[in-house]
Amino acid sequence: MPHTLTKEERLEAASWVAEAVRTLLGDIRAETGWPAEVILSGAHAEVVTLLAMSVGGPVAASMAEQSADRVRSLPSLGAVILGMTPVAGSA
Repeated sequence: MPHTLTKEERLEAASWVAEAVRTLLGDIRAETGWPAEVILSGAHAEVVTLLAMSVGGPVAASMAEQSADRVRSLPSLGAVILGMTPVAGSA
């Protein structure tokens, strides 16, 4: 029997799960030394598959599109660091 959660409980649960996943992914990276993009790619594939199985393909696709819209223009950490690095010397 599924649990019925209030909006506040759902947000709290989602936050707890996000923290647990963040910790697990960090642990995997620390143990294996694999690049973050490799670990995240595997995690993403699993999450998208489970989401599609849970809510159906069309809803999962819509959620993915909304997420893509929010992150499409964000720079990578490397780009941010490069942009903040002071220029040394002169040309």
